[in-house]
Amino acid sequence: MDTIKTYLDGLFLAIPETIESRQLKTDLLANMEDRYLELVEEGKSENEAVGTTISEFGSIDELLAELHVEDEDLEREEPFFGGEAIGVDEAQHYLARRRSAALMIALGVGLIIVGVGVLILASMLYLDVVGVLFLFLFIAIAVGLFITGGVTFSKINKELDDRYIAPETANFVSHEKEQYQRSFVLCLVLGIGLCIFSVAPPIAFGSIDPYHDNFGAACMFFMLGLGVLLIVYGGINQGGFTKFLAERIFIADEDEMGPRAKKHKNYSPTFTIIAGIYWPVITIIFFIWGFSGWMGGWATSWLIYIFSGAIFNVIKNAFGVRE
Repeated sequence: MDTIKTYLDGLFLAIPETIESRQLKTDLLANMEDRYLELVEEGKSENEAVGTTISEFGSIDELLAELHVEDEDLEREEPFFGGEAIGVDEAQHYLARRRSAALMIALGVGLIIVGVGVLILASMLYLDVVGVLFLFLFIAIAVGLFITGGVTFSKINKELDDRYIAPETANFVSHEKEQYQRSFVLCLVLGIGLCIFSVAPPIAFGSIDPYHDNFGAACMFFMLGLGVLLIVYGGINQGGFTKFLAERIFIADEDEMGPRAKKHKNYSPTFTIIAGIYWPVITIIFFIWGFSGWMGGWATSWLIYIFSGAIFNVIKNAFGVRE
């Protein structure tokens, strides 16, 4: 069902949003879902039902004809975005490079955590110097991975930043996201599971022999390192799909959006200035409140983030900013 909705969302990116287009989209979604359920009841698998439903749906040209949208209507909309639209090949290249960079960042984080485990294990074997050397070696490798991964992210984001995402590209990315969901869920389940059960080795070894507490602690850090690696890797990859499907414009950085992205999201220059200084000021107030001891100090200073979040939403609404 979600695949059908995502497919429609991608197709309708090319169609100007009007009352008629919204109604047509709603009707098509209802009809396609009914057809999907019919096919499932006939004994087809979910994938077969989705594929058959989409193939029977019709082309984008038929949609435009039904809405009486001429080619020149779409051409009039295109200058709003400007520049060359992001094609499928570019999206494929971006996702592949992002996977590579995600692996670098995840490995770096995992190595640092595992390095702590190696240090604990080495100290247990009276090899403190070896443990320290391995920890610094892992940290050095991790820093190299962070720098390489960061440069890769910066480069691929810069290539696509503030450019229009073509409908066929959005469809391709949507399909890739569907294919990736199982891997993403597996990464999260295994990663979170390893982090939760990492407390088991210290408890187990401590109950068997208190002198082996360090061995249990080392195992805990090994499990944490692998778990965090999986979570970071899966999350970064998932974020790549979100960048293509969340907006019609590719936004590399929400804090430094290009002119087309700002126009698309209806950001005003005044709001951009306010947003840039708002949270730093709130953070300064938080620390002043905590250190001064005013109204309970640190025990109550965190409340400022609750109120400031609500106030920030009011400011966004006042400037007509939409997410």
